[in-house]
Amino acid sequence: MSLAAAAALTIAEAVESRMQFFSSGTPPDSFRWVVERIAPVWLIFVGLLWGIQGLVHRFPLDRPKRGRAAAVHIAGALVFPVIHLGALGVVRIANGEWVSAGFLLDVIAYYYIREIVLYAFAVTAFHAVQRSREARERRLAAAELQASLAEARLRTLRGQLSPHFMFNVMNTIGMLVRDERSEEALTMLSEFSALLRSFLREPQSEVVPLDHEVQFAERYLTLQRARYGDRMRVMFDIDAGVRRREVPSFVLYPLIENAVKHGVAKRPDAGAITVRARNDGDRLVLEVEDDGPGVALPASTESPGLGLANLRARLANLYGSNASFALARGKTIGSVARVVIPA
Repeated sequence: MSLAAAAALTIAEAVESRMQFFSSGTPPDSFRWVVERIAPVWLIFVGLLWGIQGLVHRFPLDRPKRGRAAAVHIAGALVFPVIHLGALGVVRIANGEWVSAGFLLDVIAYYYIREIVLYAFAVTAFHAVQRSREARERRLAAAELQASLAEARLRTLRGQLSPHFMFNVMNTIGMLVRDERSEEALTMLSEFSALLRSFLREPQSEVVPLDHEVQFAERYLTLQRARYGDRMRVMFDIDAGVRRREVPSFVLYPLIENAVKHGVAKRPDAGAITVRARNDGDRLVLEVEDDGPGVALPASTESPGLGLANLRARLANLYGSNASFALARGKTIGSVARVVIPA
């Protein structure tokens, strides 16, 4: 590719040189001689493009430290003519030509502006290519994320909801029917149906309003309360101003499922689960706290369970290092799962 570019540039300039000779009425130099004089110019230039590309990759102009990057490229533009034309002089000396220092300085001075323009053009082109490549990679990552979200939902449904939750819900409904508590059984069946529809529907986006997640959590915990009865207390502390904030779909479910499984279910007496959502500056903080025995890990970022591992991966894909997830012991007892999402 580089050799082809150098050849194209050489031929273009050689043709232009011969046309200038014809238009001036002077005898043209041989085409071979012109090519031999011009080819090294563009071969060296194309070789130097690899270095310019490396500088653009190392010091892109659209990053937070753009002042430093601009300084690097200004210095590069000023030095590039000396390197390019100096290398050309070395090649001619190696071919047996006599090139004085004065002549070389005159050549550098004469072509200095052209060389700076060439450097600026190369930086602009490489920058555009790099941004285009990054945009394409982001689109591919988004497509892969969408596919992984669908797979994670189904895997979570089959691996967690089906064996445990579904069996317990259906068993509770059966007990209500047996006790002739048909109204309660129908209400629970309706909630269970709505919960399954939420789980199985295909979202239009990987993010949804927090209010949707809160409604899903309320249905889930309503069904769990039917199973645990007075052994489970549930509290929602959701700031009114955050309900419209966008969050990853099913962000609360694995946190609440973990609190039920490792909190309430492990207590011999009544247990409580608190779901909180609040703004912290421009960040959204989601917390699910239980008063169970507490996580077996020390306060750390490790997360047991497939659902929490999937949540961590999704947060990284959506927000990079700007989001965080932590599962730790509560201040006194129990566990606190905390998700922090940027604006």
